[in-house]
Amino acid sequence: MPLRPMLIITGLIVALLMLLFISLLQGAIDISVAEVYTSLQQVISQQTDGSFATDVVIEMRLPRAMLAILVGGLLGLAGTLVQALVRNPMADPYLLGVSNGAALAVVLVVVTSAGALVHPMLLQTSACVGGFVAFALVIILTYNRNSPLNTNQLILGGIAISFMLSALTSLLMIRADSHLLPGIMQWMMGSMVDANWPSLLPLTIILAIALGISCYFHRYLDALLLGDDKAITLGINLNRHKLMWAVLVAILTGVAVSQAGVVGFIGLMVPHFARFLVGGAHQYLLPIATLLGMVLCVSVDMLCRTLIAPEELPIGIPMALIAMPFFIILVRSRYAN
Repeated sequence: MPLRPMLIITGLIVALLMLLFISLLQGAIDISVAEVYTSLQQVISQQTDGSFATDVVIEMRLPRAMLAILVGGLLGLAGTLVQALVRNPMADPYLLGVSNGAALAVVLVVVTSAGALVHPMLLQTSACVGGFVAFALVIILTYNRNSPLNTNQLILGGIAISFMLSALTSLLMIRADSHLLPGIMQWMMGSMVDANWPSLLPLTIILAIALGISCYFHRYLDALLLGDDKAITLGINLNRHKLMWAVLVAILTGVAVSQAGVVGFIGLMVPHFARFLVGGAHQYLLPIATLLGMVLCVSVDMLCRTLIAPEELPIGIPMALIAMPFFIILVRSRYAN
């Protein structure tokens, strides 16, 4: 690996570890650096002293920080893949209707519960299933075995399904009891509140496998950017590879949304930052975009906990404020001429 990408990856890992430690200090309860350090030692040794500070760090703050890191990595990787798949730098992981399907499923479960307490695991499972069903509808609309998967049809199919599911979600929310709406809106704007240890292992495995597959087939992503005709001349089975990347994006996005709600803009912004650092070669772009997504998500989650403490902001609000100047710079630089 060339020196520049190696230095960037090393710097991002160091920054991520520092942010992880700082995030364990943030919260309504003051915990010292020494107490955080002791708690982390106890996590490694798998022996806890049962103190209040240790319980707060291990059971609340550390799972939340780890969830933010994993969700950021999932969306950063998914955004890079979908932009290569559709050859459009303005695409994001929610292009394939996954988030709208997840939102409809969650709202449907909450509304039909008639005000009863819904277990977070049920909501997460429903969101995941709803996202995959929405993606399946997009593929059914656009897939043709006898011709390559057309990216324009994929985009239009995703938009059509997204609008339909969004309309159904709005209809359910209009008919729902008013006391249910704040919780629904908080989930739809993204939150790491429901972080727990059991959910972290599946996310870690999915992210590791998806990143491994993506890096192994990075040359195929580079070839897709050349256009369908050139990719075919290179011997690439377009239907097989486009479908594989679309399924991978749906899985990454679906599991991220199921755990943290609709966290916007990470999958759109992060690939641009990564390309600015190392160019368009996916061999280096994929791991760097994943790490950048982690750094961005855990940083914004810290802002959510501190800006109006002891209350918390949904992660979508500060993320949108951060994204606004990014879009202005992007529009002015891309269309300046």
